[in-house]
Order: sequence, then structure tokens, then C-alpha cells
Amino acid sequence: MRKPNGYWTYEKCKEEALKYNNKSDFKKHSNSAYRFAIRNHFLQEISKHLKSKIKPNYYWTKEKCKKVALECKTKIEFKNKYVSTYNATYFNKWQNEICKHMITLRHKEGYYTIKECHKFALKCDSRTEFQKLYPGVYLISCSNS
Repeated sequence: MRKPNGYWTYEKCKEEALKYNNKSDFKKHSNSAYRFAIRNHFLQEISKHLKSKIKPNYYWTKEKCKKVALECKTKIEFKNKYVSTYNATYFNKWQNEICKHMITLRHKEGYYTIKECHKFALKCDSRTEFQKLYPGVYLISCSNS
């Protein structure tokens, strides 16, 4: 519900901010109060109790990423549920190792894992041969690398 002009005051913004646990929820659910506090230079003052959802640099260690990744069956699920963890595995080049257990390609009996796709690739002498002999496995391997 839109508030009328002049509705927000320092006290009302402070009271509104107390309803939330972090800044992103405050901004999301009460954007007009949040913006008013920014424009009037008191957001920091009224939001001291709010926690940050953003993890500090180097928070995501390889071990923490592994633990989170084990909760997911596919890379797509991992990426959608845990964006920052997924990005940490990608940028630190841990993804192949951390996502080994994940399923990648559906076949008649179930799914191929990354390990199984790798076994197919090892049977071939070149990338072109891999692509010709196992086109589905090749495509899914490329999209999961």
C-alpha cells in the first residue's frame, strides 16, 4: 500500500526498520521507508540492529562449498538455490570436484553423473570424436563444465 507524501518521519522509519532482521528485507518490504531514510541520511543510524546477508570475502571455503553442494542433485538446482556458493565454486575452479556427485544427463536407466560423462570422454581420442560418438553426453558435458 502506497503511503501519502509526508508520511515518513525519522521515528516512523526507525519503527519500520525494527520489524526486519536484515537490510535487504527492510528494503524489499518497506522500500519507501528505506528510500526516505537514505535521502535523509539516517539509514545507517536506524539500521544498526540489522544484519547483512552478504557474506564477507573469502567466506566460502572449499569445504563449506562441498557441504552445501551435497544438498543438491544437479548443477541447475545448486545454482538456483545457492547462487553465491555456486559462484564461489566456479570462480575458484572447484566445480568439477565439488559437483562430481551431481546427475547431469537423463538416459534410459536414470542419469549420468559427471564421472560417468568423463568415462565416455576418456574412450575418445579427440573432442570431435567424443562429440560424434556421444553427442548427448558431449553437449551436457559442455554445459556442465
